[in-house]
Amino acid sequence: MKQVTAASVAGRPGEEPPVQAELVRLLRLRIQELGLTQTQAAARMGLKQPNVSKLMDERHAGFSVERLLRFLCALDLDAEIRLIPKPARARRAGKLTVVSEN
Repeated sequence: MKQVTAASVAGRPGEEPPVQAELVRLLRLRIQELGLTQTQAAARMGLKQPNVSKLMDERHAGFSVERLLRFLCALDLDAEIRLIPKPARARRAGKLTVVSEN
């Protein structure tokens, strides 16, 4: 199943949630899917358990997009970043989309 979620880089008021928020949501779901305890997840991700607790509560302050992607990779997921041209007629700025395939 493919899940597509729009996200913004800055998470300004009225915009989609920031990318970090979506990646943390996917981390939480992946940890649950694997049936890992916070301690087990921490060991796989190279973190201490209290930091995993923060992530499970979907608190992403202090975690960069790159770091969150590394955590997802540590949980047996591949991360792919693709840059594609926006439609020529689009009047909007480029958009950022997070796609999860489960």
